[in-house]
Amino acid sequence: AFPTTVAPTTSKPPTIIPTNEPTVGPTALPEMWVKTIEVSNRMKGRNKFKPTITLKIVSDAGNVRGATVILDWMRQGGTSDSTNPKSTTSIGKVTIKLPKFSINDVVEVTMNSVVKENFGYNSARNVKYENDCSLFSAECPIITIVKP
Repeated sequence: AFPTTVAPTTSKPPTIIPTNEPTVGPTALPEMWVKTIEVSNRMKGRNKFKPTITLKIVSDAGNVRGATVILDWMRQGGTSDSTNPKSTTSIGKVTIKLPKFSINDVVEVTMNSVVKENFGYNSARNVKYENDCSLFSAECPIITIVKP
C-alpha cells in the first residue's frame, strides 16, 4: 500500500461584517393609573379606627388585572410601615386594609408601588383628589386619614 498524504487545509476564521441596521430601542410600555379611590374608615371599639383603601387601576385598554399594589403609611409622630402586596382583580380593583390606629392618630398614606409586567405606572394620570391634583402624584403624594 502506498502512503497517503493529506494536504493541510487552511481555513480562515469567519469574517464578521458589521451591518448598518438601526438599533431598536425600548418601546414605550402601556400606561396604567389609579382611576378611583374609596377610603372607608370604621371605628373599632371606642378608641381605635381601621381604614380601608380601595383603588381601581386602569389602562387605555380597560381594567388592569394582576397589578401588584403596595401602600406606605405613617402615623404622624410615630411608626410607619408598608402594606402587604395585593393584586388587582379582574375588574382592576384592589382593597388594602391598614392596621388599627388610635383615635387621635393622623395617618398619612403614600403609594409605594404599582407593578405589572409590560406596564408602566403613570401617577400623573391618577384621579384628581384633594386640591384638584392627581392622587399619589409628585404634586399630591400623600392622603391623610383621621378618625371617622
